[in-house]
Amino acid sequence: HHFMAAFWLASKGFDVRCICHGDTASGMLQSPIAMVPVLRSTGTGMMSHLKLVLTLWRARARFHDAIFLIEGSPSAPAAILGLAGIPHSKIIYQTQDYLDPSRYPWRARCEGLLARMAHLVISNEPERAMRIAANYGLQKTPMVIRTALPATWPAPMPDEKLRRELTAGSGDNAKLVFAGGAFSPVRCGAALLDAMRLLPPHYSLIFSGMADTGPAAMTVHSEADRRGLAGRVRIVGHLPFDRLMQVMASSDIGILLYPDDGFGNYHQAPGRFTEYLL
Repeated sequence: HHFMAAFWLASKGFDVRCICHGDTASGMLQSPIAMVPVLRSTGTGMMSHLKLVLTLWRARARFHDAIFLIEGSPSAPAAILGLAGIPHSKIIYQTQDYLDPSRYPWRARCEGLLARMAHLVISNEPERAMRIAANYGLQKTPMVIRTALPATWPAPMPDEKLRRELTAGSGDNAKLVFAGGAFSPVRCGAALLDAMRLLPPHYSLIFSGMADTGPAAMTVHSEADRRGLAGRVRIVGHLPFDRLMQVMASSDIGILLYPDDGFGNYHQAPGRFTEYLL
């Protein structure tokens, strides 16, 4: 979802270039509505931020009329240095994961400075937008644009062969519950397994975004076995976005939980729900 703004703008005819952290190679990123070139700033920790600053400086020198849309607080430290001195009208800041400032104090300080540098600030949820304005001393409340797939994005279609694979051994009346993300505390994985114990045995739970082999997968199956859920938990691994949406479309129920551990997670507006509703 971090690239959705880029895809949407490119689909409207804008010349879009993406700069981001990442260990994979630079190149073209494709979606059903547009393709965008991606330049990845490799490295970890402080080195990654310094490389991103240098990349932004080069972009400023090359693209004099560019508008810079910064997505997410992890990019804020590099952005306030890389964009220092350019007009406010050339900076847009968008956040889809605004959390309590006390969770990441240094990142929040940088995010607040970037928000005040920006001509436009975008949030994905109204309560978050009002808190951002209050916490960072903004003169106006950020614009609210919910996290969602563009209307022109093709609706995913169920895959009967995939469904048969996922429901194998669960009977003719099998039901699939798709969990949004990996088994982890931030996705309330243990609570999901506890809830599965209340459902009939023809319901199975699917986790994604994690390796389907190795220690993490062994932990999932061990926790499931301990609850009497042997054979009722599937792990589909790390999937390309189009394949992930096929799994969603082939499932019966989508569920995405967040712990009630602070303001940001309490006021959630997850875009995955829009994918379920397609």
